[in-house]
Amino acid sequence: MINNQKNNLSNDEHITAYALRSNELLTSYISLHDSTVRVTGLISLLKSIFKSTDFKQLHNDSAILLNQSNSLYNELNAYRSTSFGNLSEDQKIYINQLLAFTGKLDITLQFLKERQLLLYRKSQGERRRRKEYSSIERKYKYSIEEYMEEGKRLMTLSM
Repeated sequence: MINNQKNNLSNDEHITAYALRSNELLTSYISLHDSTVRVTGLISLLKSIFKSTDFKQLHNDSAILLNQSNSLYNELNAYRSTSFGNLSEDQKIYINQLLAFTGKLDITLQFLKERQLLLYRKSQGERRRRKEYSSIERKYKYSIEEYMEEGKRLMTLSM
């Protein structure tokens, strides 16, 4: 968006635009997560498919989403910092919760990327300790629970 257009938007429009971007990011993450689960689920049933799965691409896709998430989080935080005094109480509450949700989703994407990297390395024949994968998997699952809790809180709010 051009800076002049950004400056002409109302606070509600800014916040709505950030909320929509967060939703788009969540949708992309869920799609990537689901495709990873499908692939890794097949692997446990059919070991031979492991070598044909492009874990490098899954890792790259998660890295792209993580970069988008980092960018959104930083933009949202900057907007809150510069506009907080001009926001209504409801807008302040909403923007803080949106920032909390986006931050938790960002953490989930970090663990997903780390998980994908381990799977890629394993697919390339690198030996990894099961404990290392289990640790990341546990953190990843916990981070999913956390972003979902923040998302539930966000869904109860209005501007």
